Amino acid sequence: MKNKNTEKNTSNICEDLIITSRFPPMNDVSGIVLSKRIMEANKKVDTFQIKLNSNVKYDYDFNNLIEKYINKRIYLEKTAIPIALDDIIQFTKEAMVEIEKVDHEYKNITSRSWTIDSHFLALEYKLKHPNVCWTAEFSDPLLYDLNNKVRPSNSVIHNQVFLEKINKTIDTINNNKSIDLKEDLPHINPDDGLYLLGEYLPYVFADKIRFTNHNQREIMLSEFPYNIKNFVMEKSEVKHHPILPKKYYHVKESDYNIDNNFINFGYFGTYVGKRHLEYLFYAFEKLHPKIKKRIRIHFFTSNANFIKNLISDLSISESIIINNQVSLLEFLNLSTKLDILIVNDTPTKKDFKINPYLPSKLADYLGSGSDIWAICEEDSSMDKFKLPYKSYLNDYKSSEDVLHQIIQDKLPDLKDYLNKTNMKHKDYENYFKSRLTSLNNVSETLYKQRLYWLNRSEIEKHNVNKINKKYDEIKNKTKISDNIIKENEEIHEILKKSFNDLDEKKKIINDKNMEINYYKNNSSILKRIFNDFFTYVYILLKSSDKNQDLEIYSLLKNNPWFNVGYYLSENKDISRIKWLKLLNPETHYICHGFYEGRKPNRHNKYNIKTKKELLKELTFLK
Repeated sequence: MKNKNTEKNTSNICEDLIITSRFPPMNDVSGIVLSKRIMEANKKVDTFQIKLNSNVKYDYDFNNLIEKYINKRIYLEKTAIPIALDDIIQFTKEAMVEIEKVDHEYKNITSRSWTIDSHFLALEYKLKHPNVCWTAEFSDPLLYDLNNKVRPSNSVIHNQVFLEKINKTIDTINNNKSIDLKEDLPHINPDDGLYLLGEYLPYVFADKIRFTNHNQREIMLSEFPYNIKNFVMEKSEVKHHPILPKKYYHVKESDYNIDNNFINFGYFGTYVGKRHLEYLFYAFEKLHPKIKKRIRIHFFTSNANFIKNLISDLSISESIIINNQVSLLEFLNLSTKLDILIVNDTPTKKDFKINPYLPSKLADYLGSGSDIWAICEEDSSMDKFKLPYKSYLNDYKSSEDVLHQIIQDKLPDLKDYLNKTNMKHKDYENYFKSRLTSLNNVSETLYKQRLYWLNRSEIEKHNVNKINKKYDEIKNKTKISDNIIKENEEIHEILKKSFNDLDEKKKIINDKNMEINYYKNNSSILKRIFNDFFTYVYILLKSSDKNQDLEIYSLLKNNPWFNVGYYLSENKDISRIKWLKLLNPETHYICHGFYEGRKPNRHNKYNIKTKKELLKELTFLK
């Protein structure tokens, strides 16, 4: 008879392990998609995830929602997600130690990119436990970027043990007579890049390969350097992003104000690079003023100030409300309250034979019950969906036609104004020229802003030269009307490449914070206390609304929105020595600069008319 004390406790054992570094509460698309798949399957799972010892975005509301589906969370503490091959190999060893502590062999494991380390860890588990069924899911192509260029990777396989282990197992597959191979699977080589391995190893070793759309599968397998398409096709499936049941759209009711006297359009997501909304803006600009007054366009985005600059010259800008990003559950709820949800494809025509991308938020839109306006690339995966409203990239007229149809459906009392517009056909080219000039000005302003900070660092000088060269290529083009669309996309591409690289962005933000705190770091504690006291007294003497101005000051002095170095360089009548000894730029701005019309942050077009509006803006940006 077995000793009860030595028997395993099977009451909390799961058959499935989900492997993803970025699982909730971390707010990341990859982990959220896997969470939805777990909810869809309605079964408990164990999860492996990284617990980061750094500042990351968390969404505890959604995490609490899926908690009932999680049997056990297996954590590995790291300072950052591993991104180099050697670091990933070391990470898999450490992670396997934590997984093996469970003392249970899983029947099924699932990994998903992005990030790429998840597939490597799943591979390690598969090699140690060959009987496990491994499903490897791909969100987007790994090997190729948005422009269908091979992603640069400096990673090489220095680990000879890893190399030999993988190739020995590949030989076993090649020698397996039950597997129908037209030619042997190739070995991996020491100089194989990280992204190539990130696709190839799951293709070879996973039991099931999951793609999110048919175009993605076709591109990833057809353009892969090795001829393994048939081998992978036999074990692959296409499964769109999960659509949550309606009940989850009302878990967290949003208190966001939506006036039902208007048609309320909603756009959720980042506005960068190729995925712009110029087609949309063009259509709205052409509307009669009476219709414009009945429209509201709500943006929920991480780059609110950037969009404010982009729309500042549009007549429709008064109808555009720009908000910061919201949590997933609030987003789901808001999507049920807005009339029209806007989603746009990534343009790929000049780079891919077919579009391999499918916006993940389309699935969330489909579950909302609201009407969807999709701006599609022809024959894309999104184009194949049957949707209420659909227009096409590189076809401004189709966006105008769709908007007219929406007006007829939602505001039939104003349909007679659809053919009444201030913009005649001969004005189209002038509109595009004007719009592109405006976009170019925004680009130039941001470019100069970025150049200012890059010039402060010797390390970044090679980037300055690279951006200078690319910017000149755009600036020197004079025949804007020759190819309106191409010019438009190139300007946006410059914006994306210049200002949205995360590593460089972090570097710039750090430089800004250093500049903002310059006078703090170069003063003794006694001087700093004295300076704060003097500032306090000065504001009390000079300001009419002292309480509000002191609050503005407290926001300004700790907020990157106010750039000390730039402010001083643009306002040379302010003596650096004087403000170091007596005032500081924040105090100067509150007491004098606001009413003198000075701009505190590099030509930003905020159109703020009162200190109350300024305080509201700062509170939002804090």
